[in-house]
Amino acid sequence: MGSLYPKGNKIYLSFQDASGKWRARSSGLPVGEEKRAMKMLEAIEGKISAGARLGSRHSEVTVEVYAAQWIRDRESHGIASAKDDESRIRLHILPEFGSVAMTSVRPHHLRDLVRGLRSKTSAKNEPLAPRSIRHVYAITRRMFQDAVVDELIDTTPCVLKQHDLPKKIDKDPTFRANATFTRDELVRITTDRRVPDDRRMLYGLMGIGAMRFGEAAARRWRDYDTDTEPLGRMVIASSFDVKSHREKATKTQSPRAMPVHQTLCEMLMAWKEDGWAQLMSRRPNPDDLIVPSVKGRFRNVNHSLRQFHKDLDALGFRRRRQHDLRRTFITLARAGGARPDILRWATHGPTGDIVDIYTSMPWESLCEAVAYLKVDFREAS
Repeated sequence: MGSLYPKGNKIYLSFQDASGKWRARSSGLPVGEEKRAMKMLEAIEGKISAGARLGSRHSEVTVEVYAAQWIRDRESHGIASAKDDESRIRLHILPEFGSVAMTSVRPHHLRDLVRGLRSKTSAKNEPLAPRSIRHVYAITRRMFQDAVVDELIDTTPCVLKQHDLPKKIDKDPTFRANATFTRDELVRITTDRRVPDDRRMLYGLMGIGAMRFGEAAARRWRDYDTDTEPLGRMVIASSFDVKSHREKATKTQSPRAMPVHQTLCEMLMAWKEDGWAQLMSRRPNPDDLIVPSVKGRFRNVNHSLRQFHKDLDALGFRRRRQHDLRRTFITLARAGGARPDILRWATHGPTGDIVDIYTSMPWESLCEAVAYLKVDFREAS
């Protein structure tokens, strides 16, 4: 425990730094303000203790030192975005104020960071997308909020003026308008024999089952309950993380039960009875993936994207992302008349809202929303 002592008419603080050496510092307070000086001393010693818990041997923990430990903690907790977070911090934050002590970072550092990002270009010599800039700032804000919890700093410096951050717009404003597939394109890509059976099944899970790629890649036959009515039930409680190469919780951290559209049901029946066995040279069991790779493993998202573009080229379709199949399901179902709130429950599951927690959506209502997607094998030419 440190101590106070007078020097002239000022109060000085005496304390041990993280290396054990005694330090002295003026409080700037006059003699008679010992209570305020003691609070100042306690705050200094608290930050030194917090730094020691992080393994720092210095009295001041820099942004670089804290960021390294912070990223390790996120990785150890299985946070899927940890690698992206590390990349954003390394490329954008550390070059700006990585050597600055956490306690010395001020709002102007964050303001200058954002202004610099808005004038920065990517590896392709293009301006950074507004969403990319917002992602960098968001992860910086999260890191400093956690530093408050770790008692390294008293308050976060992440406060900006209203117009400092760019608006949430895409780099290409026309991107989203052109991202979906038409109803006829969805039918073709899930029925055309120029597309291999296994990939048509994968596209069916995403475009008719409204699954993200990782969710479709992680689905096993045991997840599919054919006995529920009026539609079968696909339990989506996990996703294959393409970055860590392991199964994890879904993006929303909320398992959901998705009604299996009648057309998707027919695809799954045909795939299970014939296509799966041809791909794997045996009959599937409940623990098998519904759409495994040819080696029986999880599918690789990058390889699948290349094959997806190859299939789109073969059909004469414009190239889009695999995720646009899920976007297509939601778009076409809403266009067909599905209630947005019910459809969202089926495709995203309940939110963290307390009302959702206390709500059990009737299965028939979810099935009705899914049935508004009008696709049928008989429509294929």
